[in-house]
This record gives sequence, structure tokens and C-alpha cells, in this order.
Amino acid sequence: TLGGQRLAPMPNPRNHMGGVALNGKVYAIGGQHLGDEHTGAQSEVDVYDPATNKWSFAAPMPRPIGHVTANIFVRNGRIIVSSGVTSNSVELANVIEYNPATNSWSELPPLPAARQSPVSGLVGEQMVVTCGAHNGVQAQTWVTEATTTPGQWQTGPALPFAVGEVSAGVINNMLYVVGGDTSATMAYNLKTGMWRGDLATRPLKGDHHAASVVGGKLYLIGGLGGGSAGRVQIYNPSTNSWTLGAPAPYAGGAVSIGAMGGKIYIAGGIVGTSTVNTAAVYDAATDTWKALAQMPAGRNHAAGGSDGKKLFVFGGRTGGNTVSTGADSVQVYDPATNTWAWNGQAGSTIPALPQRRGGMGKAVFFQGEFYVMGGETTSSGTGQVSGNVYNRVDVYNPVSKTWRLETAMPTARHGIFPVAANGKIWVAGGGVQAGHSSSKVFEIFSR
Repeated sequence: TLGGQRLAPMPNPRNHMGGVALNGKVYAIGGQHLGDEHTGAQSEVDVYDPATNKWSFAAPMPRPIGHVTANIFVRNGRIIVSSGVTSNSVELANVIEYNPATNSWSELPPLPAARQSPVSGLVGEQMVVTCGAHNGVQAQTWVTEATTTPGQWQTGPALPFAVGEVSAGVINNMLYVVGGDTSATMAYNLKTGMWRGDLATRPLKGDHHAASVVGGKLYLIGGLGGGSAGRVQIYNPSTNSWTLGAPAPYAGGAVSIGAMGGKIYIAGGIVGTSTVNTAAVYDAATDTWKALAQMPAGRNHAAGGSDGKKLFVFGGRTGGNTVSTGADSVQVYDPATNTWAWNGQAGSTIPALPQRRGGMGKAVFFQGEFYVMGGETTSSGTGQVSGNVYNRVDVYNPVSKTWRLETAMPTARHGIFPVAANGKIWVAGGGVQAGHSSSKVFEIFSR
């Protein structure tokens, strides 16, 4: 009661739930029914408005979670839920965030280990999680790294043609873009802010080409459809012409790619209807290929990139060209030793990708960190927005081996190919819903 008035009852009574006040309303989050630890966990979020004495429903959590009484708090106008217990008494390490402005949940980097009923909160700008249970009562306290100033997005002029499954590269202040649903070679002048779409078209249309720039030329490696599988297509902006290079050792598409020392490294991808773990390196100067050590786990539609020393492959999926929830793997190839390391091996110190997914296109190396943007999943996935696509931007520091979350893309997309140039990240085109999709969207990140 409040002042002798009986208040409206909760629509779904439960225990072991969490409660928090935000924007003049009370949020009742998760919990479970009675002592049912196996099937009683709830994902429901109820919102009480004292002005009307009424309850309403907010978007449910990505999964049922109980034992969250002391591990829910508010940060930057959003609700944070750290760890808890889900169905079948499984303890969680997840950290999730609710945005009341969009009525949506997103995944943040998880805790180092699962916990039941820890105490969590915000101290200054840092999240703190302490104690809780996991195979007995635990005494650890975890603190997030000090926050950095978030980046900003701006919207650029629309592309001349809608494009999906994008491939891109920057040469002499010109951003070149090709991809699915169009045969056009588009170019954006980074200085004048103008597009053109009348350049020479690539000989093998297809899509899902990997792309890299070496020696002032744009190299497209492999692809799906149009006879592009395993083929090398080379665009020379000086002559506005395309030529073909020596085919790759395997007829792949949707491969991961990175350039180091004038050579182009590729790994994984789809051959026929299956994912392979093959890897190879292309010497652009001699137009020759060499096979490399195989990946620990084959992936297609992953985000590949290089810091100039090693090839990194984030996430991706298996099987054929079909959308799935994807993987959270991080695989690292060292050309000095022709060996791979990854988070799936025993004793690895490489942290997993915070949100499993595929369809990110490219992990762009920017200001000493890898940016893994967007992606897609199925309706069984977690953390996605409408259309089963992602707007999240996960950032990995290869030196400290840590993840952080950056400002989300204004437009959630998959099949993108972000590139860095002139102190910014340029993201052109991409699909706005999972599966076959394209757009003219052009967005630019800076910090």
C-alpha cells in the first residue's frame, strides 16, 4: 500500500528477482517461481508506473534469469544485469544491458566466470561485481577497466546503388565499394564527399568477396556465385581496369582476410556447401600462392583482420551459406611460426568474442584495436535488434587481450566491410535484415 491505497498487483508474482527505479518507474526483472531452479526462471520484465498505478511489460531479457536480487543497477540511463542463474540451475557469466529508449536488450562483455547472486553496482564510471556462488562461495571482486570517451557516428551521403555482402578498400583518398545486388564499382571521394558509380565493372560479379589493398590496387579474393569462388580480381584505379590474378589454392567464398608485408592472408570460407579450415597466403608482387597451416576451427562469414603482425579471425559460422547464431571464437595466426592460437584450446588466455555471431565482414584495425561491427543471427540468437541483425561494436585490444563495447552503429547491418582511413572508419552498404538484404546506408565512425 501507499498512503493507505492498495497498489496494483504484479502480473507475474515471483521471487529471487531484481528491482530498480529508472525514469520515475519501477522495473521488476527476472526471478523464478517458488523454489523451482530448473524450469522456474523467468525472462519477464514488468514496469510499474506510480502515476497511474498500473503495470506494463518491457522487452524480456534474452534468457530467463533468477537470483538477480543484488546484481541489477543503472548506468548511463540503462539497466545492467550481471550474472544470475538460468534454466536447469545453470549459473551465468553474462552481463546484459536494457535501453528504455529502444525497449531492447544487448549483450556486454561477460564476467570472467559464472556467478549466482553476486553483489553488483556502479562505482564512479566502473562496474563492480563481488562474491557470489560458483562451486561454493567465492571471494573475488571484478572491476571493469576505466571507461574511455565513446566514439561518434555521422551519416554520409547515400550510395549510388544498394549493395549487400560488401567488399571495400581505400586508395589515395578514394573509397572503392563493390558487392552483391549490383555489378557497379562505386567510389567515394573522402575529400569532396562525392560518390560516383560509373567505374569499370569487375569481370566475375558474384558477392562475398574478401578485399584488401596492396601496392595501390584493390584485390578481391574469392566469392560466392558468378564464377568468383577462389578467384583473384584486381582493380587498378590508375587505369580504371580489372585484371585476374592466379587463383587461390581453394575455391572459397566468404573467407577471412588480412594483409601483412605486401602479402594477403586468407583463411576459412565456404567451398561448395561446406565450411573449410584451409588457409593460404598470396604474394601480390609475384602473383603466387602458398598453403599455410590450417585453422583450428573452420569459419565462414567471420570478421578477419590484421594488426600488421598477425591475422585475427573473430566469430563466424560453419556449414554452407546459411544464417546461424554463429560462434564466439577468436583465432590468431602467426606468420613467423606458421601456427594458430585460439580461445578454444586448453589454457588459452584469448577471451571469446562477447557476442557470438557471423556476417561482420571485416575486423578493422583502428588506433591499436580491432573493431568488430554489426553481424546477423537467427531468431534463436541473443542481443540482436529488429531484422535479426546487430548494431553493436565490440572492440578488442590485442596487447591487453581485453574487450570493450563502443558506440553502436546508428543502422544495424550485416555483410559490411568497414575500412579505416583518415582517422575514421567508413561503413558503406550492407544488409538491414538477416539473409539476403542490401542498402544504400553510409555511416562514418570517429573518436
